[in-house]
Amino acid sequence: MHAFIITLYLAASALAYKVISPNGSQGWTTTGPNSITWQRDSSTDPQNFSVALTNPDRSIMQFDNQILLALVDGTNATSAPVNPPSGGWPHGAGFKVNLLKDSEDVTSILASSDTFEIKAPNTTSTSSS
Repeated sequence: MHAFIITLYLAASALAYKVISPNGSQGWTTTGPNSITWQRDSSTDPQNFSVALTNPDRSIMQFDNQILLALVDGTNATSAPVNPPSGGWPHGAGFKVNLLKDSEDVTSILASSDTFEIKAPNTTSTSSS
């Protein structure tokens, strides 16, 4: 019976939201809006979710679980633009985005991204003589 419950749990957890990007190889930049991309694998997933930015390092992000988007319709799209929070984008490593069932309950995580960086965009400078 115990093995059946574990199998059922694993099967159910495989059919859930998945954050495609940002990820370890495709992070965000400190300028302009960024983008989040997800996959919804199950009709049992909630239609809407919220997006929170998290980082355990308080020297990088003073407050954890910054809500970036609320009530995102996960059924009609697979990506959304994410505007910077009011203080601008923090920068550094160790960030994750969490898809939340309820923006008022940051423990209601439906999916988490891989750890990623937020950094200044690559710029090219030219000099004239």
